Amino acid sequence: MDQRTFADHLNGQLGRSYDKARISRWESGAERIPSQVAKFVAAEMAPKTLRPRRSVVVAVANQKGGVGKTSSAVNLAFLLANVGLRTVLVDSDPQASATAHLGIDQAEAHAAGKTLYPVLRQEKPIGDVVVPVCEGLFDLVPSTIALANVDIELASDPVNGGPLAMRDRLSPLRETYDAILIDCGPTLSMLTVNALNAADQLLVPVQTETLAGLGVSMLLETANKLRRRSNPNLQILGILPTMYTPRNAAEKMTLDELHELFGQVIRIFDPIPRTTKFTQSARAQLPLLKAAPNAPGAEVYHEIARTLINYVTAEDGHVAA
Repeated sequence: MDQRTFADHLNGQLGRSYDKARISRWESGAERIPSQVAKFVAAEMAPKTLRPRRSVVVAVANQKGGVGKTSSAVNLAFLLANVGLRTVLVDSDPQASATAHLGIDQAEAHAAGKTLYPVLRQEKPIGDVVVPVCEGLFDLVPSTIALANVDIELASDPVNGGPLAMRDRLSPLRETYDAILIDCGPTLSMLTVNALNAADQLLVPVQTETLAGLGVSMLLETANKLRRRSNPNLQILGILPTMYTPRNAAEKMTLDELHELFGQVIRIFDPIPRTTKFTQSARAQLPLLKAAPNAPGAEVYHEIARTLINYVTAEDGHVAA
């Protein structure tokens, strides 16, 4: 469409009064595209085959910090939203890394009551704390350092807390969103257990370093116990090796060990190369793949996104190998 035709199309669909000059300012970058318009265009551009039959909740977890959990969660949220899936990222880490990455001030969000904390304490419904991010492309449930207290509070309140609290509080999101991603903290805490009980899929980013396999084994053991006891629907989406330097003999050995230990039963995605671009994108408060679509590791994240798209569109609700 030309600018005038596009303006007429938007006005007819959204009930607005945009003109050609406004469209021109969006195209040139002189004016920010309204979130309502961005979501509408993304939905129109998405292939009709992507229309979901179900929602998917993905926990991105590893009990070790600094392994790329937040970068993975943020970039996957961006990719899923960019093809038209209604996407929300839930920051379940008291360090609030995803919240900061996406430009939300933790202190301001906490003061406004727009974080996960009052949701878990049953003070607010989940819909009241969602905020748009990435120019309105997807949404975020921000975190706060106050979540550090939630472990004790949930454990000491068996009626309103316990290991299933997050599943209960997040359940309304399934009516609104196609993809719900949970960025977990770097511990096997009550919060992480809650996230695994709420999830359909578990993605495990793991840095290719010594003893990486031990940490993965502990997390997978926890996931298997929860599958038997409280969440039989939990599937392992896969292991995602991160910060990989192929010329480093120790890292190559670790990658080989991961394949030897888990490759026969769990999908292991290709490794994400080590690059400073992820740190730079966090400082710029943008998903890396929005700022640099062809950045190192981009195709791996696209592969994971395609796997999740298959899940929400498949008839049987299982991830294809």
